Amino acid sequence: MDQLKVELHQLEMSMSQIESKQPKGDDVVKALEEELEVVKSTDVVDDMDVEALNKIQTILETERSNLKDLKWM
Repeated sequence: MDQLKVELHQLEMSMSQIESKQPKGDDVVKALEEELEVVKSTDVVDDMDVEALNKIQTILETERSNLKDLKWM
């Protein structure tokens, strides 16, 4: 009987420790859920966008080079 009381006391202590840690775990889960929503709502660049940006970069670099070579009065 004494052994059961000891085990009951240990279980009660374990429960209180778990319950004290629960709010922290809830906060972590909530923060991760919010971060997931941000990631889900972020626009994704596809291959066509990358190709278009590369073309624009090439054009801009060419124009910059042309401006460097331009003779100002």
